[in-house]
Amino acid sequence: MGVVLFCLVIPAALCALFGALAVHFLRGHRTARRLIASGVRTVGVCEGLSRHDDEVSVRFSYTLPDGTTHEADSYATHFTSVAPRDSVTVVHDPEAPGVVELEDHLESARSGRLRALVLLTPALAFFVAWLVLGMGVVAFS
Repeated sequence: MGVVLFCLVIPAALCALFGALAVHFLRGHRTARRLIASGVRTVGVCEGLSRHDDEVSVRFSYTLPDGTTHEADSYATHFTSVAPRDSVTVVHDPEAPGVVELEDHLESARSGRLRALVLLTPALAFFVAWLVLGMGVVAFS
């Protein structure tokens, strides 16, 4: 059982974890690219700031042309010049108004998610290789 655990269970769990993270960052990167290319700009209002370690995200609200008001949090960055009650430029997906980002944070959201994906790829490849080699070890045991 120890060989199976070490050769199959552990790398399979780590592959699932790193794979899920890779999909999350890939989707975020694609969303940011789509918003940069074809997002609709509107004016919003900063409702507040959230600080986590050395990063800050902006809580903002915005109203769509149909009159509905939405709230969202921006991608966390190391710096923002926005203060509560400031006007902000919001970019949203016209087909999915909940897919939104601050215009000033779009490029850092795109590049940050791509950077995370690039950093994750070697670890994912390592655990996939471990799993494949482990299957060989278990098969010949």
